[in-house]
Amino acid sequence: MPETDDVWDAGLQPERTALAWQRTALTILGLGFALPRFTWTTLGPWSVALGALPVLGAISLLFLNHRRYRQTHHTLKSGRTPHHDGRLPLLATLMALLLGTIALIALASAAIGPATD
Repeated sequence: MPETDDVWDAGLQPERTALAWQRTALTILGLGFALPRFTWTTLGPWSVALGALPVLGAISLLFLNHRRYRQTHHTLKSGRTPHHDGRLPLLATLMALLLGTIALIALASAAIGPATD
């Protein structure tokens, strides 16, 4: 077994953190796919476009999470202290804000009702 595949920590903290980020990304992905189903009547075709944004963000989260885990694992195996930038938490926060904003827009559109001529 290569050295980089050995478990660095018996408590598996980096692995648990990576799994938590993965669950977060998969939740956002699921919400992005479900968004058009729940907002089609109020937002119409825009709901598909708005649903694509969280899907793309979740895919980016999965990619960043994988890269961050590999970097952390390699850094810890080499005996150094890992230093992370804030891209992963920032992207997750932006996705949560985006989903909340879309939900508010959908609620406001439903409350106003369809425009009558």
